[in-house]
Amino acid sequence: MVVLREILLSTVRAGDPRTAWSAAARLLRHYYPLITAAGQNGLANALSNSADRLPLGTRCANPALPFIRLHSFLLFPIQMDIVKRNPSRSDWWAGSAPSGPFIYTPFSKGDPINVKKQELIWVVGEPIQVMVELANPCGFDLRVDIPICSLRKLRCFFMSVKFLPNSSEVITLSGIPTSVGSVTISRCIVHCFGVITEHLFKKVDILLFGATQGLVLSDPFRSCGSSKSKNVTVPNISVVPPLPLLISRVVGGDDAIILYEGENRYIWISLANAGTVTIKQAHISLSRKNQDSVISYFSEILKSCLPLKPGAEVT
Repeated sequence: MVVLREILLSTVRAGDPRTAWSAAARLLRHYYPLITAAGQNGLANALSNSADRLPLGTRCANPALPFIRLHSFLLFPIQMDIVKRNPSRSDWWAGSAPSGPFIYTPFSKGDPINVKKQELIWVVGEPIQVMVELANPCGFDLRVDIPICSLRKLRCFFMSVKFLPNSSEVITLSGIPTSVGSVTISRCIVHCFGVITEHLFKKVDILLFGATQGLVLSDPFRSCGSSKSKNVTVPNISVVPPLPLLISRVVGGDDAIILYEGENRYIWISLANAGTVTIKQAHISLSRKNQDSVISYFSEILKSCLPLKPGAEVT
């Protein structure tokens, strides 16, 4: 701590803003429990003043604040229930889909998603979300610009977050996969105090483990009132090419009616290709509560409109 303080003072006198920023960042990150509120504010000012003298977009290997850890992955059924087509079977979808004959269904069986048993599948061009927890254990307000980052395979959506002193918050980070392959979510790229830094989740995990063993000064999340850290199971994430995305909505007819025995009613349903690839094959499954009723649809109309190009619609 004393050495870093001397480095900070000497680099400020020597006019070396990059080294001064790095020394102040390390002091604040590793020794904040031993620094008074006035001292923390002084370091925050030193970081801002150094950043003002650096070129825009400067990067530093030593992150300052906030502390960031993985919280959870938002696992949607639509990302878990993708059925692979078997060309050798005419009814390749039968028995594979969780609740119907759709290759890409928004419905699931309702069972809890267990990432230990299944991989997480992301689709090129479709938004994904990862939840992280950020902590500011110091006595000043903190503004952070943050995306998720993973081997340049994600186009990230930037977001700005403002933290009060001694506070933590769980936020949802979003992005869009851009290429096929495996993905590892291992870090965040953060813009804070005017400099871009890389925050590795693994290093924070080591820090939190050291706090439980008494090897480091403090757990920054516990000091901000956050709950006890939990082990986050990171699923095996793979990105697949764009998939068909067929959505439906009722557009006309008697939507809510009372039927008497022997009566017929028609309902018009619009099917639209909301994806980026052409839909060459589609099958519809109809369910009902009254097993004595008969439900059918005009499959010829749908078949006659296939292939359904992106943006096309059939009723």
